[in-house]
Amino acid sequence: MPQFLGRGVCQEMLRVLASDETYGYLSLEAAAVLHGRRVALAGVLDGSRDGVEVADDELRWWTFAGGRINSTLRYALEAAHEGWKVIPDNCLLRLLGEDLTGSGFERVVQRLSSPEFWDDEAIWRKVEHSLPAYRLSKFQPLMPPWVEREVIADYLLDVAGTRLWLQESAPFGSCGRR
Repeated sequence: MPQFLGRGVCQEMLRVLASDETYGYLSLEAAAVLHGRRVALAGVLDGSRDGVEVADDELRWWTFAGGRINSTLRYALEAAHEGWKVIPDNCLLRLLGEDLTGSGFERVVQRLSSPEFWDDEAIWRKVEHSLPAYRLSKFQPLMPPWVEREVIADYLLDVAGTRLWLQESAPFGSCGRR
């Protein structure tokens, strides 16, 4: 099972990376690594690109939302646009697709920001069918399919947290700063 960092830890990572604060307890090597990460992400975290960068035939969305929220965003983005492949981690989503454009991505994210999206049965059927077939319990084969899907979705995904994150983050206007 994937081991994800929570939203709070990732938000603290964002705060450290977006600040110019120095930490006296860091070794010279650690301070240099932190400085290098800050320089590398400066263009993404400055607010002008909403946490989005296009590099090497992929789009990277730096959410700093945590692994479960990013995993939920992955399944939602792939259900909303079937031509995209989304690779989540704790701090970002990497999107790949031949028809992936910044404006198309922005439209899909704005759609995800709508409460109606999360209540759309057709979308959730797509998400349910794309979830991996993890075995969570020896009783799982005895569960009705809808219970099994719900348990897996609640265990792997964080729909409530994702909806809240999208409301609070106001994508395309906040650069991921929460």
